[in-house]
Formats: sequence, structure tokens, C-alpha cells
Amino acid sequence: MSVKIKQIEYYLPEQIIRNADLAKEFPEWEAEKIEEKVGIRMRHVVSKDETALDLAYMAGEKLLTQIDRNTIDF
Repeated sequence: MSVKIKQIEYYLPEQIIRNADLAKEFPEWEAEKIEEKVGIRMRHVVSKDETALDLAYMAGEKLLTQIDRNTIDF
């Protein structure tokens, strides 16, 4: 029996927090310094209503718009 992954997909939450947003909330932090230290400019953050299951479901829905459901045998 041979098994293979033909395609993979992901879903990012819509809410984004940028370093500038963090700098507003924490005035002692500068947006540029945050990026320098961690290498990140923005983060996708789930809302209080979203769970890991919701993200997986949305990724699955996105994937199934690109492939034929009838070709999946597992």
C-alpha cells in the first residue's frame, strides 16, 4: 500500500497584530526593536471565539475547493 500527500493548505486568522500595535500598548517597546529582536512584523491572532478546530476546518474547506472530493480515499 502506498500513501502520499498530494496537497496541503492552511488558514490564517483575519485579526492581525503588528509591532506598531504592540508599541502603542507598551510604550517602552519600539516597533523596530521588536522586529530586530524576534524577526516578526505581524502576527495572525485568533479571536476569542476561534479554536484550533475552526482553523483546521477552514483550511480543509479551502483545500477541498481545489481538489475533487471523490479522489480522496482515506
